[in-house]
Amino acid sequence: MTALRSGHVSICYRKRLLLVENISRGFDLYDLPRSSPSYAFPVPTKKRCIKAGVFAEDSSLVACGSDHGKIYMFSTASPVPLQIMRQASRWTAIQALDVSFTPIKLLKNLPSP
Repeated sequence: MTALRSGHVSICYRKRLLLVENISRGFDLYDLPRSSPSYAFPVPTKKRCIKAGVFAEDSSLVACGSDHGKIYMFSTASPVPLQIMRQASRWTAIQALDVSFTPIKLLKNLPSP
């Protein structure tokens, strides 16, 4: 039996989603309580280091770090990358990510300058 090698884990309690870094091939998305992944998000890797993956945009997207300076953005409904952003050199691991957003509703209610 082959053991799953995992690193970072993120959870979305509201949508019952679990994002697990699979050190060998990228990130896996689980739709709880299912025990098999709904999607596997491929992120190329050469080094065996832990990389973060986080939920974004009301958990409709995931942002996944890499060991080569790129951040991969995926929809939670497709394993195809929506965007790949270079943030550092190809020798730099993106091991920590954080996502924030400003709802449009709040921006519309702000007074004009």
